[in-house]
Amino acid sequence: MVAAIPASVDAEGEHARRAGAELQVLLGDTEKLLDQNLSDRHVRGLRDRILGSLSSLPLLLRLADQERGASAATPDVGRVRLLLAENRLAELAAEFSNLSSAYPFRGVGILSVQVPPERIKNALRLHKTFCSACHDFPFTDTERPAFRLYDQAKAESDREFAARMVTGIRGDVSTGLDNPFTDEEIAALLALYRTAESTAEAELR
Repeated sequence: MVAAIPASVDAEGEHARRAGAELQVLLGDTEKLLDQNLSDRHVRGLRDRILGSLSSLPLLLRLADQERGASAATPDVGRVRLLLAENRLAELAAEFSNLSSAYPFRGVGILSVQVPPERIKNALRLHKTFCSACHDFPFTDTERPAFRLYDQAKAESDREFAARMVTGIRGDVSTGLDNPFTDEEIAALLALYRTAESTAEAELR
């Protein structure tokens, strides 16, 4: 059970922002596990990613608490791991949903931002430089595939997709890097992926 955070606690430092984004991704990953159409390989990848995130979550939340000057109940990671191990996914999603409410990802500077056309053009250049090699024609026969970002942005809420960008490139040890983009660039990339179907279409605009 998660204690409510006082409404006056609205500052979002880097640890609080990171905690909120991480919980949003954990919730999104768990909701994906509830999808019966996933391959066994993709299910294994999602479960492994959740377990990996859980290892650092208590420390991240403590740092967020220190930053905000307020605290919520520390999650029982052992219970969360048990829920995952026993495939009690609806309960697991509820746990992450409660935590996400206590440590919200606000997406300040990313969500609800008006992005002018010139920034979307710059986002296309960023995509072609940093993202297209893995994401335009992804190899999906792996546990942690790099899905097409144009499709992923439309399939997920803006908040979840932005949280994935904030937490960094998600993948194996060779790609587990912090995201190199600024908030302004992430907002522009989100606008690009939301409005275009592919890199080729975006280039024709």
